[in-house]
Amino acid sequence: MVSGRPYSVVDASETGRTSWTAVLDTGYDASRIAHLLDELPVEILGRLRSDRVTRRPTPSREEFHLANPKGGRPPKHGGEFVFGDPATWGTEQAVTVTDTRL
Repeated sequence: MVSGRPYSVVDASETGRTSWTAVLDTGYDASRIAHLLDELPVEILGRLRSDRVTRRPTPSREEFHLANPKGGRPPKHGGEFVFGDPATWGTEQAVTVTDTRL
């Protein structure tokens, strides 16, 4: 690590008595690594910028046609998920709350 540079930590724990931890530098994107390791039995925990915007999965053709009865070209991307706008978050899948002095 280089002092003064932000970094992320990836920790993977297996069932039983083994586990490993790897430290990633600023060149790694936690959401991209989570996508690449999607098929593996691991969970990625990383920090993301508060002004980041991501896209939800593309709706299926059936969902699109039900929502747009006049037709049209199906979208390439799903709706936006804006970290700074709770109105775009939808229903939570999991919630974690930590009380801190800050």
